[in-house]
Amino acid sequence: MSPNIPQALVKGDTIAFVSPSARINNAIPWRLERATAILERAGYHVKIIHDPHVPHSPLSANVAARAEEVHSAFRDPTVKAIICCIGGSTANELLPALDPEIIRNNAKILTGGSDNTLLHHFCYVNGLRTFYGPSAINQFGEWPEPLSFTWEHFFQVTTTTQKPVGQMPRSVAFTEQVADRKTEPERIRNGTMRARVMKPSTGWRWLQSGGSEAVEGEIWGGCLPSLLQMMSTKWQVSYHEKIAFIETPKDYTLDVALCHFQDLRMRGIFEQIVGLVVGRPHGYSDADVQGWEDGMIRALEGYSFPVLANVDVGHTDPVLTIPLGARVRLDQGQDLWEVLEPGVC
Repeated sequence: MSPNIPQALVKGDTIAFVSPSARINNAIPWRLERATAILERAGYHVKIIHDPHVPHSPLSANVAARAEEVHSAFRDPTVKAIICCIGGSTANELLPALDPEIIRNNAKILTGGSDNTLLHHFCYVNGLRTFYGPSAINQFGEWPEPLSFTWEHFFQVTTTTQKPVGQMPRSVAFTEQVADRKTEPERIRNGTMRARVMKPSTGWRWLQSGGSEAVEGEIWGGCLPSLLQMMSTKWQVSYHEKIAFIETPKDYTLDVALCHFQDLRMRGIFEQIVGLVVGRPHGYSDADVQGWEDGMIRALEGYSFPVLANVDVGHTDPVLTIPLGARVRLDQGQDLWEVLEPGVC
């Protein structure tokens, strides 16, 4: 099935914020206020779709209300893009309550990461291209403003038509400093608020070259434990001849990461894919990064496809925006990862 490609964002469009999983809008409203303000200054309208009175129980009522927020964002003809507020751990509750016809018949940009991987699966199997990228709270709500790399790539991918997204850029600096979001207003008032500390990036690393030839395939992936959650469900995505990408969540210990990576082998994913992209892990020491990369190489014994690691994807900052299901190329000889088609129409 050919994907339904959403229309490009243009100045004056409305962007909706939704909370499919974690419900923390009221705990840190200044993050969404900041995200709203900067998007409005850039020429967009923002609509926050969030009912603070969604019941916690019974579960059926909670899920129905959250699903209706997502449905309303898709149904609203004035909304052209949907940005997930944040990830969480309860997106799996939501999927059975979503209406595929509403998603299928109202194509629009949807972006988010982490366990919104599950929502991306739902949309993909129902024919909609979505985007693995920034969230409203974490990226667009960054103080004092979104990181320029994240901002520029998101709008490049979601506003450009008629030509391919092209080469995926790489950041020269990144941060893994955990933002203390709850104390931001106090620190701003007393003058102690500081932007997160950036440090130089060590750049991409090719763990396997894949031989002398470049490889091409549709890009598909997400947060590693969320990808495993979706396997053997009715929303599972085929990895046949795809270029997969994986990224790892915060507080994800090396032993668990390697265990889950081995699960991909056990489930036959490596037999299906033609290439692999791996996001920069969050909070790992140099020794952990080396252990992660060595462990992946060990688990890939017998497979020769190219593997590109340490890219700006996932629980790192800044982040790329990946048009899911788009055709991409990996070429170790040219040190190249590129998207071969437009993300939007």
